[in-house]
Amino acid sequence: GGAVSNAGNLREWCLRNLRLPARDALEQAMKQRREPRHGLTVLPFWTVERAPTWNEQTPGVISGLRQNTSALDILQATQEATFQRIAMIAEALEKQWADTPRYVVSGGVQNSPSAMNRLADVLGSPVLANPEKEASLRGAAIFAMEKLGLPIPEFRPGRALRPLRKNARLYREQREGQAELERLLDGR
Repeated sequence: GGAVSNAGNLREWCLRNLRLPARDALEQAMKQRREPRHGLTVLPFWTVERAPTWNEQTPGVISGLRQNTSALDILQATQEATFQRIAMIAEALEKQWADTPRYVVSGGVQNSPSAMNRLADVLGSPVLANPEKEASLRGAAIFAMEKLGLPIPEFRPGRALRPLRKNARLYREQREGQAELERLLDGR
């Protein structure tokens, strides 16, 4: 497994330091940028990633900066990089599963339809929005209810957002580049 809890922190860093437009204008701009065409490779390690095989000493990196790189390029590449970490965890777990996984998403990412679509593209799988405001709390409650033998309320996720195949292929290639950069920095 692995913990990817830095996505919101990295987004806030980008919003604060890159002087990006207000929320609605930013969402509209990001909606127009569904493909990874910015030329950047990001290792999103401004804050530490946690997993048994991840090196906590690897620095955050933005590779490929050019004079024409925009703040939106950096935001998009940083967001994609955090999604790529989720995809790496998913790939490792999928090797252990016989069934096709179902990706249910919770948290602040649900406030951005463009981010939800991008996540589906990066994963190469549909993603479902979790309508629960406190997904972890629901999980704990269900665990307790199961132990007590109580009936579990049916879970009803939002509609599935499907990936674009072309983008899923581009993001897979991007993930390979990210992994190669990480190997180079780790000296592996």
